[in-house]
Amino acid sequence: MLNNDERSWIKLSLALNAALRAELAAIKRALITRGEHKHNPRWREQPRSPRGTPDGGQWVDGGGVKPRSGPKQRDPRPPRDPRDRVGGNRPPTDSLRQIFGVTPNTPAGAILTPLEPFLNLSGPGMLANEQATRNLSQTIIREIQSIDSNYRAPTSAEPGGFPTTIEGRNNLLAALRADRAVALYLVRGDPQALQVETLRIMQRAANGAYAEGVRLYNDGRLSARLSREEAIGNFVDGQVRTQLREHMRLFGISTAPGEPVRINNRAYRTMGSERSYRIPDARVADVAFDVTLTPKTLAQQQIRGIFGADFRPTAVVVVRPSQLGQQSTYLITRPRGN
Repeated sequence: MLNNDERSWIKLSLALNAALRAELAAIKRALITRGEHKHNPRWREQPRSPRGTPDGGQWVDGGGVKPRSGPKQRDPRPPRDPRDRVGGNRPPTDSLRQIFGVTPNTPAGAILTPLEPFLNLSGPGMLANEQATRNLSQTIIREIQSIDSNYRAPTSAEPGGFPTTIEGRNNLLAALRADRAVALYLVRGDPQALQVETLRIMQRAANGAYAEGVRLYNDGRLSARLSREEAIGNFVDGQVRTQLREHMRLFGISTAPGEPVRINNRAYRTMGSERSYRIPDARVADVAFDVTLTPKTLAQQQIRGIFGADFRPTAVVVVRPSQLGQQSTYLITRPRGN
């Protein structure tokens, strides 16, 4: 359980983050109104070169996921187009940096909540517009085919099979978004979009598992030897891991030891005289994910231990069921001196 100081620290961090979000949102609205909404360097994704540690979830010779034609240098990112924002005419380039507002000025060890909802690619207004959704889906397909020339779009994206309902269109865009993330990872070795897809998969799974876990506990079908929170939490953990494994299997992405993507696998610390390990629920390259009902911070040894592992994650994303309240899921940036 968190003590009063830890609860106060979390509340203060969330309050500061909320104020920053409000300020940034106001600035963006003003720029759009004046027709001057251009790319802000503060939001530019910083290219990350994988670190070649054998246990680090990085790309190394003889291990990891190999692009089909060998490792490639990431193409320089073109200037950001105003249409790249959610709901525009062009699909956004997904990254956790964008979702959580990570900038070069973000403090070490900061707690950041999402700047905007991340489960849906587009808002209901755009999804209600069939032609706009068609245009967006075709844009994503062309982008995927520019990465993987062998890619074949799902039949639901074809003119005769295009979804007529908002739910169907959202499902199509979600499938295309996942296909794009997989192509970027497998062909170009770029894990950023896959990190976002991992978060979306885990968040949806956590939400569904929590609702089911509460029902099972109330029906007396979960372990009576555990507290309510422990019983439901264990159920949620297992369900999220199972669903994430199945998604990665369908994506054709290996989660075996030594790969950049791991699920419920030991993260060792072998630096110095210390020999220990932690087990994050998932890790994709340099980001770890932990599913929990209870808020976790750097005050917990588990989170500090994950940051101290050999693969040296740049962030830990704490995934909590949305039913537990607003801003239930958050990202912790890497602390100094860890």
